[in-house]
Amino acid sequence: MNSQLYDERYKLPNDVLNTVNASFVKYPNIEGSKRAKNLLKDKHVTYQQLKRLKNYFDSADTTQPQYQLAGGDGMKNFVEQILTSERSRVAKSTESNSAVHNNLNNTLGTQNIGITSSIHENDEKLPPEELSINVSAIIFDEENRILLLKRSSYEDQWQPNKFALVGGAVEKGEKPEVALKREIKEETGIVINKFIEKFVIQRSSDQVEHIFIAKYDGKPEDIDINKEHNGWGWFSYQEIRYLNTVPNLTDYVNIAIKKYDE
Repeated sequence: MNSQLYDERYKLPNDVLNTVNASFVKYPNIEGSKRAKNLLKDKHVTYQQLKRLKNYFDSADTTQPQYQLAGGDGMKNFVEQILTSERSRVAKSTESNSAVHNNLNNTLGTQNIGITSSIHENDEKLPPEELSINVSAIIFDEENRILLLKRSSYEDQWQPNKFALVGGAVEKGEKPEVALKREIKEETGIVINKFIEKFVIQRSSDQVEHIFIAKYDGKPEDIDINKEHNGWGWFSYQEIRYLNTVPNLTDYVNIAIKKYDE
């Protein structure tokens, strides 16, 4: 089972890197300093490295400088948390893999899910006027990271200070794809002219969500957010799971990754 996790990479928290850096500055030439240097250089660890670190921390002397060079209590907690969550995730995935692929409706707890295999703008039919339509974009960069925006905290803001996909409401008379291109430009400053895939989810009787998948081949740093947001970032799937996100975001990302990899 754990072979499924080999070569998975996990970004180290800043507090752990700060501990390693402070110790490396103080002890640059003792046992354990080489590992510290590599951690600072890569800022990520593989699943195999996590297992080795777990073995080290199981018998480490916390009073020795090598303990801090390895990241100290922060790294120890990080290692245990990631190993536990990843092994649990793989176990659950293995047990329910067939059910997930055969019944996405049950997996997401939705009333209705429709998934299109391609985008045909001329074939898009607008639902009845009383149906509220929202659009979102799952945008991948060249490193297969996903763009998320952190929502501002001004008064009456929905889900303040949480990370969300780019998107918004479809205006009266707009096609979903046209609306999303507008939202992307308004919220990020970048232009997406073509979408790869799309799926539609209806969680209530009066609202439907159109989620589009896109690839951005421009510079990741070109993002220019509007006042609705106070932060942004390109995140790997592993990183997204540890962010404070709006409801259902990880469900949508799971579907998008499956479709994007097809």
